[in-house]
Amino acid sequence: MGKRGITWGIDQYHLNKIWKKYRNLTMISKKQYLDNLALVKYYVNKNHLERYSIIECGTWQGGLSFGLIDVCPNNSDFVFFDSFEGLPEATELDGGTAIRLQKENELWHNNNTASYDLFMSDLDKFGLSKRGVTVHKGWFEDTLPKFDKKKQIGVLRLDGDWYESTYSILDNLYDQVVEGGLILIDDYHDWQGCSLAVHDYLATKKKTDVICQSYPSNVAYILKKSNE
Repeated sequence: MGKRGITWGIDQYHLNKIWKKYRNLTMISKKQYLDNLALVKYYVNKNHLERYSIIECGTWQGGLSFGLIDVCPNNSDFVFFDSFEGLPEATELDGGTAIRLQKENELWHNNNTASYDLFMSDLDKFGLSKRGVTVHKGWFEDTLPKFDKKKQIGVLRLDGDWYESTYSILDNLYDQVVEGGLILIDDYHDWQGCSLAVHDYLATKKKTDVICQSYPSNVAYILKKSNE
């Protein structure tokens, strides 16, 4: 796994302003948040991804979703997927800890539940709703297969936690990510189901893309190779 610092050339003052604006709407740490945005900003500019879709699967209250819109002023198509009903049931592939925590109601914020209506109203409150935003409410297995297969994706962020959710995202959207596109994997270091799903998908589909991680917060990501 390669490791790279990606903060050089990025306006840290601007990133910190975005963090302060949306920090109460995200569960990730400040370092992780800033690293996510710095990665996106760096590779959108470097690999000329401005004309492609930016997608996040698993938005919770929208803290990182809104940051993605703010940090990419030249992109005009943002697509967000979330059940807005929390996480689906963990399985054996997610491990005993995930199953136990969910059964005992010890996962954060009532099993990661968020309000669709509040998400939509916050888009308006922060002046983001006119930036080409589409929001899909429902389980990934129902919503992702209906996504327009002709759309090309420049940035894809996975925040599905569990194996089935993560695999569903990859299986439905991976091949639509353009060459040089960025794939961010939020739970790679946190939940075994997520990392297992990533490895299984890459191996099953015989993908040769490399999983990298940023410095200092170890955000896992892939820079997409050709689909050929």
